[in-house]
Amino acid sequence: MAKSDPRWEARPAPDDFAAALRYLSLQYRNVTARSLVRKARGTRSSEHIAKDILRACNLPLLPT
Repeated sequence: MAKSDPRWEARPAPDDFAAALRYLSLQYRNVTARSLVRKARGTRSSEHIAKDILRACNLPLLPT
C-alpha cells in the first residue's frame, strides 16, 4: 500500500483559531492569548518534521 501525503487546507478554518484561543488561554493571560491568535491569523503556515519540533522544544526523542 502506497503511503499518501496529508492534504492540508490552504487556510485554517475559523474554528481552528477559536480552538487555539481556548488552548492558549489555559497557559497565558486572556489578553496575551488573544494577541497570539491575532498574530497567527496573519501568518503563513509552514511544515516541519515532528522530530525537528521536538528538538526545538528541547524534548527528548522517543526510543526507536
